[in-house]
Amino acid sequence: MKFGLCCLFSGEPIAYKTYSFLYLQKLEQKESGGFVREKVLSVWKHNREMLQKAFDYCDKNGISGYRIGSDFYAQVPRLLSNGYIFESDLQEAYTQLSALNTRGLILSMHPGQHVNLGSPTSSVVDNSLEDLDGHFAIAGALNFNEVNIHLGGAYGDKDAAIKRFIDVVSSIPKEKQKLITLENDELNYSIDEVISVAKKLNLRVVYDIHHQRCHELKYKSKGTIRYYFERARETWPVDQIQRVHISSPRDGYTTISKSRPHADYINQSDIPNWLWKENVLVDIEAKAKEQAILKLQKI
Repeated sequence: MKFGLCCLFSGEPIAYKTYSFLYLQKLEQKESGGFVREKVLSVWKHNREMLQKAFDYCDKNGISGYRIGSDFYAQVPRLLSNGYIFESDLQEAYTQLSALNTRGLILSMHPGQHVNLGSPTSSVVDNSLEDLDGHFAIAGALNFNEVNIHLGGAYGDKDAAIKRFIDVVSSIPKEKQKLITLENDELNYSIDEVISVAKKLNLRVVYDIHHQRCHELKYKSKGTIRYYFERARETWPVDQIQRVHISSPRDGYTTISKSRPHADYINQSDIPNWLWKENVLVDIEAKAKEQAILKLQKI
């Protein structure tokens, strides 16, 4: 079993910057448009420097995977449409990103819950596709192939939502489709349902064990953790390492809503004994971030 670090650090001096679009608009009222552009580009430069430090840290500390934060280059479409940056700025940013040393890490990104390709609202779908394109561009610059998303909401008619999701994903160009992985969630879509959709689209499944445990507090399932692990593995090519997510509930497993928040560290009992022997990359979703991984490495 290999470990993956998710986005942020709790103890290391590695921290990313971001900005809101509202902040940039207020800044424009006080300063020139050129000043806003320089502010954006300075944030991007800082984030690239931090990303290299993150890669270096993971390599030095035996961490095999790293998840890049979704707001790494934030608000790109709106920045372009409002003239805050130029297309040449963006292309130069991707060129500089591709020059980083990834240290051989297995990289991924995980867009937020606002990416919902099964939504019945066309503007939500359009914005979701736009957001995904930004993730795909970063994946292309850094040469990785995992952009992990959820199926999203059920909107009172899960079958209809799944159909919309499949139709939208099917409309994405094949070279971008192959970057997508699907993940189960606590509330709407079980691992069974996600695997079913993934097989129809020929996509890989990231099995989140904590999400499924939360889901099973209310809904019954057919199999064990290992059963679903093996079913998810069937969606991964033999030349790629399967990815799994693990976290521990902050306040134990009681109800779905109360069990969702992550603990600072991983409870060893939440990792199945057999999983330690598998060739799998496990993203550790814990509040203590790298400190949680360093603790697990001592087991």
